[in-house]
Amino acid sequence: MKKITLGIIGLGLFFQKTHVPVLTAAKDKFTVEGVFTSDIRKFRGVKKYFPSAWPYATVDALLADRSIDAVVACVPIPEHYRIACRVIRARKPFLLEKPMAPNLEQAAKIIRLARSGRVPMMVAESFRYFQHFRD
Repeated sequence: MKKITLGIIGLGLFFQKTHVPVLTAAKDKFTVEGVFTSDIRKFRGVKKYFPSAWPYATVDALLADRSIDAVVACVPIPEHYRIACRVIRARKPFLLEKPMAPNLEQAAKIIRLARSGRVPMMVAESFRYFQHFRD
């Protein structure tokens, strides 16, 4: 089976503590090829885990890359709606951190846009499965 090529938008602490261990453990299924972050130092910090990853200057540049199969968005909550809309317009399947949006109206719009565009999406609600959140 072909590996899923991921683009990552946002490299905050949550991405580093939660997504990095999962993606490195599943390296036979996923490869991280593209990253957008507003802090290049964070990119350098995760590059050791994803040696084939390349930094993108803009979110739109990452989304335009046809080699990126899907996107993981780990941005601050106030940015969820704006980023989700851009990912949907780019027609990339994506995982969006919880909560989906800062309010119900924006969450409903994200769902409508994804459904109407037939773009698969998932909201990451998985705390109960991670040992470091159970301790």
